[in-house]
Amino acid sequence: MLGMTVGMIVVAAVVAMLVSTLSLNARALNDSYLNQELKAIMDIMVRDIRRAQYSAASAASVGGSACAHEFVCGLEDWMVEDARIEYTYDENASGSQDNDECFGFRHRLSSGVGKVEKKYSCTPTWQSLSDANAVDIDDLRFSAGIACIPSGSAFLAIREVKIYLEGSHAGTTRWLCQKVRVKNDLPSATCAATAMATSAPFNRCPP
Repeated sequence: MLGMTVGMIVVAAVVAMLVSTLSLNARALNDSYLNQELKAIMDIMVRDIRRAQYSAASAASVGGSACAHEFVCGLEDWMVEDARIEYTYDENASGSQDNDECFGFRHRLSSGVGKVEKKYSCTPTWQSLSDANAVDIDDLRFSAGIACIPSGSAFLAIREVKIYLEGSHAGTTRWLCQKVRVKNDLPSATCAATAMATSAPFNRCPP
């Protein structure tokens, strides 16, 4: 009788250890999956935003009017709001803006699940970038900053965008924060420097 009791205790301990190990493994897999998904979305946003307002005609238009080419002065050419960014760039290097050269990202809720959407045209057309069945995007924020660099009698506007992305999957929540430097600096007769946000959720981001 005593041996049976001891055996049951040992079996119970082994089962508890097995359950704990399986639970830890499942959590590790969920963490890895979520990190990979968020990293992939962040990488896509960073690479695309870096190209904002490029134009094959920009070199020929330096020193001209403030609206030197077709990717500068329209409302769709550069707009940064709390949970949305929109911009254009000369994807086919024609020097002219086509309908499929308006881009951007935004946070949307669909049936209570958050997702990241990407803009693909000036119409506009938005399509889901994240998989709402796999990852719930809890938050997406953008904040832009401008540094003014003297260039002759004018200035170059140097722009950076801070991106905060937060998502959850199977009870696990993770967040990423990254800064991206827009490669195409804007020449301007005047320039007003602005700082990127440091309030929540950007207070989590490294300086």
